[in-house]
Amino acid sequence: MAMRQIKIGLCGAGNVGGAVLELLDVNASFYKEMFDTEFLVTDVVTKSGKLRGYKGKFHGNIHTDLETINKDDSIDVVIEVMGGIDDAYKVAKRALESKKDFITANKAMMSLYGDELFKLAEKNNVFIGFEASVAGGIPIIKSLSSRARIENISWFAGILNGTSNFILSKMESDGLEMQEGVKQAQELGFAEADPTLDLNGTDAAQKGKILSYLAFGSKLDSTIEIDIEGIDIVESIDFKFALELGYSIKPLSVGSYEKDRLILKSFPALIQKSSILSKVNEEMNAIEVFTKDSGSNLFYGPGAGPKPTASSILSDLFDIAQSNRVSYSKFDQDLTEVSNNSFNCQRYLRLEVNDSPGVMAKISSFIAEQNLSIESVIQKEDLAQNDLIPIVIVLDECNENELKDLLNNFSSEKDLFKKIVHLRIFNPSK
Repeated sequence: MAMRQIKIGLCGAGNVGGAVLELLDVNASFYKEMFDTEFLVTDVVTKSGKLRGYKGKFHGNIHTDLETINKDDSIDVVIEVMGGIDDAYKVAKRALESKKDFITANKAMMSLYGDELFKLAEKNNVFIGFEASVAGGIPIIKSLSSRARIENISWFAGILNGTSNFILSKMESDGLEMQEGVKQAQELGFAEADPTLDLNGTDAAQKGKILSYLAFGSKLDSTIEIDIEGIDIVESIDFKFALELGYSIKPLSVGSYEKDRLILKSFPALIQKSSILSKVNEEMNAIEVFTKDSGSNLFYGPGAGPKPTASSILSDLFDIAQSNRVSYSKFDQDLTEVSNNSFNCQRYLRLEVNDSPGVMAKISSFIAEQNLSIESVIQKEDLAQNDLIPIVIVLDECNENELKDLLNNFSSEKDLFKKIVHLRIFNPSK
């Protein structure tokens, strides 16, 4: 029996695309033996017409027109690693309509068009692989989709952005300010020249949305609203207070579904030092998944980088070779109602106030008026700057609306409160 051949069209040949080409080249003999299949990249599309991320010899065709690959009936699988949304969506749609299997690392596109593309794939009896879209080298897509089919998932919490985790880790360990951490991340290649989507939480939120689809059946389109708060509100002083309280600060994406109530949020959070997630440092990613049947399970590994991402892409390719295809359209449960304001947790408030008598009494009065309770207070006169004293208050659990009302009242007293920083405290066991 002749060895099967799978012909591949690759869209994008930057760092990730180059890593895909390299792994397929270096490990070609091993893959042939393991899967009884020859994986052959016959065509590559790049805007420049050059293979920027690959230094080896390429014997296929190089194009600049994206349509070229989908028009070629000999190509079996299209792999998209070029980034962006609009062009990637066009490539994905045309590939599926042309009855080609499709693999992508594009979390932004999948978070907006996943529903449509899954339905199109099912209609044309082809496969969409998107393991590389979340958490790089961690096989979370397959793991979560398998678990969702046998257990009810209550919640997940993940460190899904390696750049923001690296920055916060360095701020904690080395006492850096945010911009210093960003600079280090850029120098080491963990952050782009423009790190906005990492710092403002958008990247992590897109990944959280994909996980929510698999875990709970929420929509993968523009109808799902995610509450997003970036790490750029965190300052080095917050780590000093967090340490005293027994916490680390981590960038979290959280999803939960209970009693027909979907919560989907991304935010910097205080996490107990005893928690497993608090020990995930620098560029590493981790996802904790909780089910009522088996409790907590942790998935940990490199969240980014060309080689880990390429490995996840190839795992989807190998699934195609083995006819191990999941129909992801079946995960859609049409959950569009999001109840983010019902999210309940303890709160960390750092207030910078004028050094004057009766300040604490006024703060306590504001909090009591909102029927909220104080768990602990830290006041640091020795950290005062420009006659402003930092006061940290840990509030007992309250929801987003209750907290919003309190902060609005604080903000109205501009003569008293010169700065207000709010961070959520994530402690699902409490």
